Amino acid sequence: MKYILLLSLAFLALTGFSQEMASCGFSAIQQRKLLDDKRYQSDLINTESKLREYLTSRNSSRTAAVVYTLPVVFHVITNGGSVGAPDNPTDAAISATLKLLNDTWSKNDASYGGADMQIKFALAQRSSTCGSTSGINRVDGSGVSDYSANGITTSIGGNEAVVKGLSRWSSADYVNIWVVTKIDGSDTFPGGFAYFPEHADSRIDGITILAGTVDGINKTIAHEMGHVFGLYHTFRVTDFDEISCPPTTDCANTGDMICDTEPTKNVSCGTTPNECSGAVYLVADAGLNYTVLNNYMGYGTCQSMFTEGQKTRARGFLELFRPGLIYSKALSPVAAAPSFNPPLTATNGQSEFYGVERVKFGGIDIYSGTALQDNGNLISRTCNQRATVTSGSSTSLTVTSTYANPEYLRVYIDYNNNGDFLDANELVMSGDWVPSMTGNITIPTSAPTNVPLLMRVVADDVFGSPPTSVALNGDGQAEDFTVSISGALPVTLLYFKGNLLENQQVSLSWATTWEDNSRSFVLERGNNLTAMQQITSVDAAGNADIKKDYQFTDSNPLQGINYYRLTEVDWDGSRFPYRAISVETKRNEMLFPNPSVNNQFFLQIPVDTEVKVYSITGQEIFCDIIIENADLVKVTAKKKLVSGIYLVSLTGQDFTKSIRLVIP
Repeated sequence: MKYILLLSLAFLALTGFSQEMASCGFSAIQQRKLLDDKRYQSDLINTESKLREYLTSRNSSRTAAVVYTLPVVFHVITNGGSVGAPDNPTDAAISATLKLLNDTWSKNDASYGGADMQIKFALAQRSSTCGSTSGINRVDGSGVSDYSANGITTSIGGNEAVVKGLSRWSSADYVNIWVVTKIDGSDTFPGGFAYFPEHADSRIDGITILAGTVDGINKTIAHEMGHVFGLYHTFRVTDFDEISCPPTTDCANTGDMICDTEPTKNVSCGTTPNECSGAVYLVADAGLNYTVLNNYMGYGTCQSMFTEGQKTRARGFLELFRPGLIYSKALSPVAAAPSFNPPLTATNGQSEFYGVERVKFGGIDIYSGTALQDNGNLISRTCNQRATVTSGSSTSLTVTSTYANPEYLRVYIDYNNNGDFLDANELVMSGDWVPSMTGNITIPTSAPTNVPLLMRVVADDVFGSPPTSVALNGDGQAEDFTVSISGALPVTLLYFKGNLLENQQVSLSWATTWEDNSRSFVLERGNNLTAMQQITSVDAAGNADIKKDYQFTDSNPLQGINYYRLTEVDWDGSRFPYRAISVETKRNEMLFPNPSVNNQFFLQIPVDTEVKVYSITGQEIFCDIIIENADLVKVTAKKKLVSGIYLVSLTGQDFTKSIRLVIP
């Protein structure tokens, strides 16, 4: 079975680690997986391809200002020791470690430099079985073969899956953090390991750290969380090499896949010069004089920063391959799940090729693997993946199969809550021999409101007869979700639409055909549906049974995609949100002339945009920046630029962008 393991050999000892030690850890395991799994290399390539496409698409600009808070759960696997023993860290120690994680990722200390990742972590409040939880589970692992002697073992035939199976919650809903006594027989190093996200083996996906690192001081947790969201070691050359010097060209596709981390070998803090360049290390944070050796994704004792490039990559991995963490209800109080969960049979077991990859519907957005990778033909996600829709409304639904394989796809909703999907209209979407399907479904007004209903998404291989709601005739998968229907709205909305005007303002219009007790319409805007802010309130008709037209012009929209949500407010204060729409403003960032001569060029950008220029090796080029007018700045390098390719990095209030500059 394919999974991606990233092993950290850092942070436990108070001395740096040798190149040989790093090679024996990360590189040896990566090499083993590449040799043992024929799909592994192609999966890595496909993951990078998907990420590049996503980051260059319009969707990647929507999250620049959003701070995500993700649920985590600590599973402490002891040797039978009481709380406070070396194998069983206290709640206070775990809380201190979580605080350290948040401080490092949020740059919440004067000694931390680089980028604020805008990702936070909190202990789960809702368990995987819909109960309440502290977010800390403690289990005696001494009964697992070899655990008392060697802790968790990762070699082929090791006990890793068994140990983690003692306490494991869905990695689509939580970041699992296993605290163990030893890793492969050692209680000193490696300090931990973690897995890349796409199609990871759900039995083991998450972070594993030694109990000795759980003290609120050791930064292993910050490093391993980087791996969870797709970050490589800064000294990576290839999957087979972390000893040589990383490439200095094509930075986005080689080494650690990051362009603002200077190529370096795995060396101790304070080492100078950079053996790979022969020069002093480039300054990565001018305020603190940090270099790549201070990066959390290196090894050593001076780790204190991430870069903007790492931030972009990590958030891309989160949004693309772990979106369930963003939409998980695990940080919310306990809520009821559907009363019925019909069983499912699968004729041919679990497939490594077929399953439900992505589901997007009414507040659900989740990405997972095949039946084999998810360890089940029927996966219940009813506790933490929940859709809320409105009676009588039309709601968008998207389902994608794993690896884009043609499959039988089916979606059912138990509208009458009777425990089956046999009633009329309960098969809400269907496709044969398709890799995905998208459409709108109309929620019947006869369905009960404010009751948790079961939605089942089925994906089965196409070599047998089509599946039903309770039977797979191949080796595919079904996933269950919760749907809650709110009551009919007091306003009948005819339409809500937005248009981009020539002056880059956005015209928003909507119309109603019936209103009852309506007071106002509130308009919210944001680059992301999870971070909307009110921009205006428009008086409503109150009571009307004829068409009423409304209009508002957003004279200062955000750059990139703008999401607008319309909410009707009654005189009694009740609020009824409608679906959001999106309007994309044109980005006008322009660099000219390009190629550029005389060490000078112009940028058409908002004047509050931060501008930085880097060489292809990541060295910052210091420049004078002069504002010419409201949207034009002149950039002049302080030293003569040699011929070559340079990267101009732009960071605005709601966007980041890089433009390639050519010096002939």
